[in-house]
Amino acid sequence: MKLWPIQRWHRTSLMNPARLAAAAAVLLASLVACVPLLPAQQAPAPAQKGKRTPLELLQTAHTLFTQKDYEGAREYYLEILPSYPRNFEILKNLAFCFFKRGPKGYAQAASYYSRAYEINPSSTEVAENLAKCLMGLNREGEAAAIYLKMAQQPGAPAAAWRRAAEAYDAAGRVPQAEAAYDAYLQRNPGDLDARAKLGNLFTREKSYARAQEQYQMVLSSNPNHPGALIGMARLSAWQGQHEEALRLYDRVLRLAPSNDEAQIGKAFVLLWSDRYAEAQALFQKLRQRHPRDSEIARGLEQAEAALRQRELAAARQAGDTARVEAFYRERLARNPKDVAALKALAEASAIPARCSESIELSRKGLELAPTDTSLELRLARSLVLCQQYA
Repeated sequence: MKLWPIQRWHRTSLMNPARLAAAAAVLLASLVACVPLLPAQQAPAPAQKGKRTPLELLQTAHTLFTQKDYEGAREYYLEILPSYPRNFEILKNLAFCFFKRGPKGYAQAASYYSRAYEINPSSTEVAENLAKCLMGLNREGEAAAIYLKMAQQPGAPAAAWRRAAEAYDAAGRVPQAEAAYDAYLQRNPGDLDARAKLGNLFTREKSYARAQEQYQMVLSSNPNHPGALIGMARLSAWQGQHEEALRLYDRVLRLAPSNDEAQIGKAFVLLWSDRYAEAQALFQKLRQRHPRDSEIARGLEQAEAALRQRELAAARQAGDTARVEAFYRERLARNPKDVAALKALAEASAIPARCSESIELSRKGLELAPTDTSLELRLARSLVLCQQYA
């Protein structure tokens, strides 16, 4: 029987195991090649049409940033930050976008500047802006530590020592502030403003001799330096030398009539000198310019209270009970819980014709001060006046 070639190959292969295995392998490979890949085996699908990659978003953010569109850049930087959480440039630029918002952006700017500063503490831009944010957030001690680190770098400008000194001064850390001022003035002894601030620091610490030494050094170079003159005036006032303090404040005001610091200082010295009417007038002018200044408000209140007390003393001396009563009624109108005013008015109205009023005032006073025996006695006497014995 004649066999076709394929038949001869088939019969031969069946009789030869090695050739049979090879044939099976060839067949299996051909089958695999014909089977489509399962979805899990397929190559990654291309990016969705219209969806931008982080790199494209970053390029847009940088473009907006260079165009000074900080609000627009900020949104893109925030979107891509999770993809690049340790990228120094992104953190620095994002922080700057918040920094440009001013004080309302300082908290977030400080957060991102801090992260950038951890990555690259040698960046002067990051360090300076971080310290500015911290100062704006009343975190002066943290800002001072950054300024000090900058000042200690080789080749750092002398101004870094001054910024460190001012930050430590604002934080109330006197030894560090004094050391930083000394370091700065050794490098720049001609800065009269900084030397006057060092004098202010010594004055607050009641180190009057050292303060006076600094002020005199300033005034020897510039006899009309406002900071040193005000410092000397304040120093004189705190030592009870009120006339000398007023002379120095007036000297500043002749040079700069609108100097608020000198006007406030003068107003308080007038108050301490019992020149209440003059103090009141000056505080009123200052209050008009600075209606929210608590120091000015406090001074004005003290001046007005002193004037009322003076008027009360004069009324009592003259036996003018109507004026005395009017004084306390004015006090009670300002503060309904003024126990002293209630007590005085209860006493003033303790007459038969007004005994009911005296009883009411006494009871109100006892509600506020239940252990006040003088009010209890006043109430008892008023009840007797009104013949309320039960």
